[in-house]
Amino acid sequence: MAKPLLNIFLQVEPRRAAGFLFFVMLIGCSANDHHRSGLHQVLSRHLDQYPAMRIEDAYKLIYQGALGIEHLLTDTTAAINYLHDEWNKIPANEDEPLYEMISPDSQWVRLNLKPYKAAGGHVEAVWRAMLRSSRTATDQKEFLQRWQEFISLVNEKKLPFDSQELRDFDNRIALAHYPLTHHSQEYTRAYEPAYRVLLFVEARRLQQLIPAKNPF
Repeated sequence: MAKPLLNIFLQVEPRRAAGFLFFVMLIGCSANDHHRSGLHQVLSRHLDQYPAMRIEDAYKLIYQGALGIEHLLTDTTAAINYLHDEWNKIPANEDEPLYEMISPDSQWVRLNLKPYKAAGGHVEAVWRAMLRSSRTATDQKEFLQRWQEFISLVNEKKLPFDSQELRDFDNRIALAHYPLTHHSQEYTRAYEPAYRVLLFVEARRLQQLIPAKNPF
């Protein structure tokens, strides 16, 4: 039986093979570091914008940035009714950015409804964008990987959260099999969030449909 090519290469050119393997390992480490750096950047930007963020708010951000919107559309009737109800209650306000990146790969964003409403956007267009976004496949493993990266960043003191509080939260959320959670009371009181998670391309499409007199 023929030996695997890698084994032959190791025997014939051991020095070159060692260099090649080191190069492959370096590329893999660089890719992981880049991904982790991206998550750190996303969380740091949100902490700058929303300093009242708590661990549960970071968890929600990571969850939405990995798993998107599919979890919200298991009951489309309830989802559209809730959207219309919230739309009718919120003020039109331009103080927030139209959308904010929530994933290291820039795939998912939060579309802030208040500035979108202030710019003349239509709630029906938001609903259609939600439906299109919900068709995107997501991976629970990706979320769990990012969550573990967040834990590492906190333990390394690269994010301003308490490690013991995070361990307690992670134990509780693991027992519940990592569900989607609500924002913290502190975050809700401070910012009164009103947004919908969309694909970045869908948010850009909505932005382009805003009347020309109200551009972002």
